[in-house]
Amino acid sequence: MKQTFSTKLRPDGGLEVPLDIKAIYGVARPAVRMTVLGETHRTRVAVYGGKYVLGLWKAVLQKHGLRGGEALEVTLEPDTAPRTVTPPKELTMLLKKNPRARMGWEAMSFTHKREWSQAIRDAKKPETREKRLAQAEAALVEKAHTKKSVRSARKSGS
Repeated sequence: MKQTFSTKLRPDGGLEVPLDIKAIYGVARPAVRMTVLGETHRTRVAVYGGKYVLGLWKAVLQKHGLRGGEALEVTLEPDTAPRTVTPPKELTMLLKKNPRARMGWEAMSFTHKREWSQAIRDAKKPETREKRLAQAEAALVEKAHTKKSVRSARKSGS
């Protein structure tokens, strides 16, 4: 079910998809493998203002010197592989030590797990890595708290 199309890059890094995604994939926001500029990325189709859109990460835009307006060829195919993230060792140790953070990690989306893992992994200085790890821990504990609050509200009928 590969689909290839041409589209222009928007200044915000978005790529409008000129296809009826829901008709092709059966859902409006499917997980897909997007190949653009010879690189394949795992992502999800978004819907904005009734239009299907894909996003390119800032790092991809910078790597290829893209600013918007460029015509690009994009190939989409379903992404049926499990969406798992292997956290860096420091985050793995934190998740073992802090059960609330682990609950938050389990509640996070694939994308957020990938972003936190990448931010920690990409830190060049030890102090930057520690700062990001602390930020991740706070976000994960908050996520666990939010999930627990939602569950409690559902049980009480609020």
